This record gives sequence, structure tokens and C-alpha cells, in this order.
Amino acid sequence: MAVWSIMLSISWSKNIPYDVELKVHEVFSTVQFVENKGIYNNEVLYFSTSRNVFVLKDGTIIANGIELKFGEPKEIKLDMLTPTGFSYFSNDKALNLETYARVVLKSAYNNIDVMLTSLGKNQLEFQFIVKPKGSVNDIKLIINNAESIEEGKDFIRLKKTCTYERPRILNEEEYPKEIDCSIYIKKPEAYQGSEEVKVHYEIRNNVLSYKVEKYDKNKTLIIDPTAILTSSSLDYAYALAIDNNGNVFVGGYTLNSSDFAINRVIYGTIGSDDAFVVKLSNDLNTLYTTAILAGTSTSDEGGVQGLYVSTDGSYVLASSTTDDANNVGGAVSRYWCGDGGNRDIFIARLSGDLNNLQKIVTATGNGPDEIGVLKAYGNYVYVAGFTSSSYTLSTYPDLALGNQYTYGAAGGHDAFVISPRCEQLPVGEKPQTQNEIIEIRSGKLFVKIHSPKYIGFDVYDINGRIIYSKSLGFLPIGEYSYKLNLNKGSYIIKVRIGEEIRILKLVL
Repeated sequence: MAVWSIMLSISWSKNIPYDVELKVHEVFSTVQFVENKGIYNNEVLYFSTSRNVFVLKDGTIIANGIELKFGEPKEIKLDMLTPTGFSYFSNDKALNLETYARVVLKSAYNNIDVMLTSLGKNQLEFQFIVKPKGSVNDIKLIINNAESIEEGKDFIRLKKTCTYERPRILNEEEYPKEIDCSIYIKKPEAYQGSEEVKVHYEIRNNVLSYKVEKYDKNKTLIIDPTAILTSSSLDYAYALAIDNNGNVFVGGYTLNSSDFAINRVIYGTIGSDDAFVVKLSNDLNTLYTTAILAGTSTSDEGGVQGLYVSTDGSYVLASSTTDDANNVGGAVSRYWCGDGGNRDIFIARLSGDLNNLQKIVTATGNGPDEIGVLKAYGNYVYVAGFTSSSYTLSTYPDLALGNQYTYGAAGGHDAFVISPRCEQLPVGEKPQTQNEIIEIRSGKLFVKIHSPKYIGFDVYDINGRIIYSKSLGFLPIGEYSYKLNLNKGSYIIKVRIGEEIRILKLVL
């Protein structure tokens, strides 16, 4: 059975079950949920395209082999169509399935819904939507099949050991082997409209429950912890280059920088997964240096996918993607090209021995960008990949000396090839652009987010009296609009996007 995903360049509008007025214009998610149609046994209703999260018919969630039981939902449904299709062959038949960013567990508890949102990078957001007649005290998350439950400063760890099978390669290790597949649940946050509400958790006899301080029980309350699904010993290699002396360079990413390889040089602060370049001897018997290219406690999961080594072996170019372009590589000369987004392409130049990171060039659009390959010819470097924002990719300044060409119609994701020449920017200067867009047009609130965030707002009259508040919840990357349904008059709209608060004025 062969399985793959197909990228489609489309946009659409689709209702969200919690509020028919909230319209989805675009949603992008790197890992999605798919309806089970014969791939797994009949108990599986939906599964994630990463194949490590399963939703059973009774509402049980199995993540990394750990069972999470969210009440007894009356209905389980997919929500938020994404641009990525999922196709597979089975018994000489091909199925093309739609993919979704969220799964909704309707009425998992009395007047409480649960939403599961895949954020990619092995992260799963689950939200408790406590409606006006619901009680937070009814929330009981039952945890089964974890080896232990450990409380840390910022996370609850559900410990789990998995068996990882892989063919023997160069006799370097024996398989199968045990790896860490624990789940880390971030301590929760709670919101009503634009306001944050203090929330606490309690674990007793494998049951996770929540206590909320003073809040308005006549309004919807949203509690949203995040689960990070780990597998700390998994490492991936994508790129290979050889210099004229026969030295071998390998690039990829690792989910466990703290015991990965030897002779390590770390550029930045290691996070959940980090890009790397390894230099080996021609016979592969000697590992000279390992360079870890890390952002501050975030994901560089794209890994090094493009490598070039100069003919004399004096320097190495490595291309990758990161969620933390400000900090990846640590204290190094960096140059910015583009509009600024939540997932950016970068090219790192290192010395041939990997012991000196010389500079980083970041090419970025205002949405997610993904690297593919890197090639060099003469004094030019070319990078290919795909972007969700072709019109903003590397427009500040133009990478191609003022020339940007589009072949075909731009869609949800577009392929690109660029040649970065933007080093005239002062060191460390990043374009001052806002990643999120919030505006009011024709009586509707429009929001565009470039990373997953909670969104909620409050509406006040001109005298400061609150008219109503709305919690739209934790939403994936995308564009959304909400019809405000207000009479003629003057209003103040207080909007929360993640940790940011903005004030808008509206006159009808």
C-alpha cells in the first residue's frame, strides 16, 4: 500500500459549527485529519496524516499510543477543510480524501464541546468550549496507557516508551529499539472574548481536571492546553554533498539535539527539533564535526534539505526552514529578505570545518514557506521550495534585483525558485511588518493570522458599556471573517489575537 499527500492550490469558504457567522476563507495546516475509509479497523473514525493520532468512534483519542478520553461526545465530526488532499491506493483502487484541520467532539460533557486542532510539528491543541450552561467541574480527561504522569514547571509529562523499527544501516545500530514517545501537555490558558481568565489544573488517579477563577458564567469560556507528541530519538537526513577531498556532508534535522552525534557545535538554543550538518570522512569511519542550527525552543523541523560545499572545501551553504528566524543560529550576522512570516527559509554559510557560522540570509513571505533544494553556480545561489504567499516572498528588497516573475495563477501553495542577493541590508535589520491583519469592512471583522492563535473580542458602545463578547477560539493559520450584527452607531471593538490586544473603532 502506497500513501502520499497531494498539494492543491485552492481557496474556499466553509462554516464552523460553533458560529455560522464565522467564515473561513483560507486554512493551512501541515498535518491534518482524514476520515478512515478502510485504512485502519472499524473502531478508528478519523486519523492524522502524520499517523500518530487516532480518533475512535467512542471519542477516545489515541496519541503516540496513549489514550485520552474526553467524556462521552454525542457527535464527532471533522471541521475546517484544508488545501491538502490525502490519496492512497488499496486493492488496485485509489481514493482521494479531503483533509481537515480540526475534529469536533460535540457535547463531550454537558454543554461542553471539545475541539482537537493539529498544529503540525507534532503538536495537538485541544480546546474545551464551555457554553453558558456548562460547568468546568464536569471536565474530566481520563488518561490511560501512560507509564507515568509527571508534573513539571510548564508541562505535564505523560511518559511513554515506543518501539521503533528500522532496517540496519551500515551496522551502526540494532533495531527494533525503544524510543521516547511521551506526550507533554502545556499548562492551560483560558479566555472569554478578549479577556484572559486564570485557570488551574489538578491530576488525581490518572484524571486531569480544571479549576477556573472568577469568570462570567453567562458567556462562553474557552480552555486551551496544547499537547506536544514527542519521539526524541528520531533523526532525518535529507541532503548530501561531497567536497573535492572526498569529505562527506550530511544535512537533516533531529528531534533530540542533546545526545545527537558527537563533536557538536551548537549555533543557537536547542529546541524540540533542530537542523544539523554533519561532516564525515570519505570512508564514513570518522565524524569530524556536527553543526546544530537551532532556534530558541521552537521548531526547525524542515531540516537542512539543501547543501553545497565549495570546490576547495573552504565553506558550506545549508538551506533550511525555521519557526524562529529571529534566533536560529544564535549570535551571527543575519540579513533579511522578505515580508516576515511564521515559517521562513534561511541559508546558513559555515566554514568548511563547520566550526564557524559566518552568516545567515533569511528569505521570507508573510505566510508559511518551505525549503526544497539548494544549488550553486558561479557566484549565484539558487533555492527552490514552496510558499503560501507568493506575492510577499522576498519582496523587501526583491531578491532578484527588482525582478520577480510569476508563471501561472497563484494559489494556496506555489512553487518558487529564488536567487538571494540581499546583503545590502544592515546586519540584524528585519522588515517591520505586522504578521496579523485585523480590520473591519462592511460591518464584518476580518482577521488574518500567520500562526495558530486564540482569537476573541468584546464590543463596547461609545460610552464604554459592553454590548457582547465573542470567543472564536484557537484557530489554525488562515483568514476569517465574522459578521458583527450591530445597529447604526459608534462602537469600540477590543480584539485579542494570542497575547496581543488591539482596539478598533467602528461607525455604522
